[in-house]
Amino acid sequence: MQPKQSVEHHHQSVVSLQLSAESDSRQLDDWIRYIQMLHYRTMDLTLDRVRTVVERIAGCEVPFFVISIAGTNGKGSVANTLESIFRQAGYVTGLYTSPHLVDFNERFVVSGEQISDVELLEAFRRVESVRGEVPLTFFEYGTAIAVDFFMKRNVEVAIFEVGLGGRKDAVNILDADIACITSIGTDHEKWLGNTREQIGFEKAGILRTDQIAVCTDTRLPQSVRGVAGNLALKLHVLGEDFKTDFHSDSWTLDLQSEVKSDRLSDLPLPAIPGTCQQENAAGAVAVALLARKYFAIPAHAIRSGIAATRLEGRLQLAQQHPEVLLDVAHNIESVRELHSYLVNHPIAGKNIALMSALSEKPIELMIESIKQSIDEWHVCGIHDERGVTARQLFRRVQPVLGETVRVRLHFDAAQAFESIMSTVASEDRVVVFGSFLTVGEVMQRYREPIDR
Repeated sequence: MQPKQSVEHHHQSVVSLQLSAESDSRQLDDWIRYIQMLHYRTMDLTLDRVRTVVERIAGCEVPFFVISIAGTNGKGSVANTLESIFRQAGYVTGLYTSPHLVDFNERFVVSGEQISDVELLEAFRRVESVRGEVPLTFFEYGTAIAVDFFMKRNVEVAIFEVGLGGRKDAVNILDADIACITSIGTDHEKWLGNTREQIGFEKAGILRTDQIAVCTDTRLPQSVRGVAGNLALKLHVLGEDFKTDFHSDSWTLDLQSEVKSDRLSDLPLPAIPGTCQQENAAGAVAVALLARKYFAIPAHAIRSGIAATRLEGRLQLAQQHPEVLLDVAHNIESVRELHSYLVNHPIAGKNIALMSALSEKPIELMIESIKQSIDEWHVCGIHDERGVTARQLFRRVQPVLGETVRVRLHFDAAQAFESIMSTVASEDRVVVFGSFLTVGEVMQRYREPIDR
């Protein structure tokens, strides 16, 4: 636990920074360090504290329509596609996602634009002024900032990505008007359970009676159906209540709801690469169609919203000749999707992997899932309390690859990427994956002016 004296001392330094002439970015860095140490646990799966603070900000009910999105994979894709659709339909949208790749500001978006440094500083100060003595974790503080920022900007529709689980995630203090549960896999077992049924039960914690609920997992765990049944809630499940038909250049969705049938054809293919994006786009369109109960969402807004959606770090081609592919795949299912992409998009040269992962991840199974499509391996450390050193990672990777496979070790992703790029051939492909932190560190180099 962080000693109270040091927290109070740090709080005093934050207050003094507010009155100083230092740059906004320096103040933001200090605030982010502050909320990382405010509560002694990274995650604390209770909701009373954050509910107290958010009620001080917003009262008993937030003044915007809430869509919450839980699941193991696909949450970010569904959330961004929905935000794009509602914005194309003319509504003021709020989007709260996590984690970020490079800048903390990425988590808070209104009408397609990230929160500015000035607005984020103001939000930090407002939340701190109402928090009082209530300790918040890093994730809880972020949720409070999102609510405050969305209220300040008069958001009409707020889309919240549930960071971990559902039942005990900070976002779940909000009673969502629409809930979407994406594909469910094994991840965060330390907190959520070791089976899809256990994890599904946690994800289903975002469900409410009289809510619109959409599920994109075609193998939906019975635990999710059980929670919905106890709530007398109708689930709209992909493959059952809404179905898709994909072609080479377009697709169609048919939805059967309690009150009517909907059919949309000539939908554009998702701009985000990967076969899993078909399910994610279908979930977003199903939510949009069902949301017509409350909003005017014309078909052209759905089509243009899908076409306009972009999402960094998802099979993102950062450059060509040589190719650099950035993908935040960090569990078994998403690494399998990455492997499938590499197999289906062959290159003339080598696939060179740069990876790292947080210590609790199933690293051995992730490596097993992709090793057949990788020709050269580089691993690096993650300098975070949940991270691993390069040597620790090597000890977990090498037995899976075999003693004959050479694995190169690097201190961090930035140093590793620089080393790889100094020797890579133009026909090769560098594949960066395993963690948001690893991909973000490499992505930062593309946002800064560098001499290639």
